[in-house]
Amino acid sequence: MQVISRPEVERLLPMSKAIDLVRDTFGRTGTTEIVQPVRTIVRAPDAPALLGSMPARVSDGTTGHFGLKTIVVNPDNARHGLDTHLGVVVAFDPATGAPSAVIEAGSLTAIRTAAASAVATQALAPSRSGTVAIVGTGAQARLHLEALAATREIHTAKIWGRAPEKAHALAAWAAERFEFPAHACQTLADATRDADIVCTVTSSRTPLLSRTDLAPGAHVNAVGACLSDARELAADLVGAARIIVDQRDAAWVEAGDLLLAASELGTPIDDPVELGEVLRGEAGVRTSEQEITVFESLGFAALDVAVAHWIGMRAEQDGAGVQVAMDPSPHQ
Repeated sequence: MQVISRPEVERLLPMSKAIDLVRDTFGRTGTTEIVQPVRTIVRAPDAPALLGSMPARVSDGTTGHFGLKTIVVNPDNARHGLDTHLGVVVAFDPATGAPSAVIEAGSLTAIRTAAASAVATQALAPSRSGTVAIVGTGAQARLHLEALAATREIHTAKIWGRAPEKAHALAAWAAERFEFPAHACQTLADATRDADIVCTVTSSRTPLLSRTDLAPGAHVNAVGACLSDARELAADLVGAARIIVDQRDAAWVEAGDLLLAASELGTPIDDPVELGEVLRGEAGVRTSEQEITVFESLGFAALDVAVAHWIGMRAEQDGAGVQVAMDPSPHQ
């Protein structure tokens, strides 16, 4: 069995490959090639931490493989210079079921999350898309710029965060890394009001983005709020937009953006379509060029399992990771 660290995940998994894997997996959602329950959440009664357990089986039509992501989310970790999301993804041999790889989950999750937004943007954003607004300044903000730059022609990037110094640092990083200009904005509306694509990648638990902050026809990737009591989007935006989700069953349990908006509006949100349905041509995107689209990104186990399986195969080919001997045979 291979144990694969964060630096190795980042080296083995280029963004372009992550986008291909994620797009392929989304295309299989809603079919018998993916089997996954809604994630199990275990909360600590006396602390803000929680544990999420996410199993899945992913098949390419001929070969199927099991996997499991287990991750602890602890907001207090930021005080200690640690990621708030720490855990592992376990990949199992498709022939025997023996554990074949244990992979650091934080980096895998971060890369595939940005890749999912890139896939959604390709499918949902208007073809004119050239101005990108990034709301947030953490690791996901950088990865989203990388993912979007790999899939769309970007003319300008605008960045806003609660800490202006971090927004300026991210803009400077982007200006050096990419060919398009990047600017830090004083207010969120300055960043988003004329943007074609908006990515919200924050840890906010209260709404940040309203309908009036957006241009007609804009596309939003809502990434940061992945719990039922957290949200980045105001109710007026959710009520006015065309909502596309990654997994419908999970959205009605976990998507605080949708659940809290429905409560405030006093009316249920229209049953959202899944991104996989759009990619397969089973559902349309916009009813008009002026309509706003929102991709509500929660993440799901099949994405992690598909990416982990590929990383495990790549690591084996490259001799990466630490080999740990395991004896799967019964002891006498």
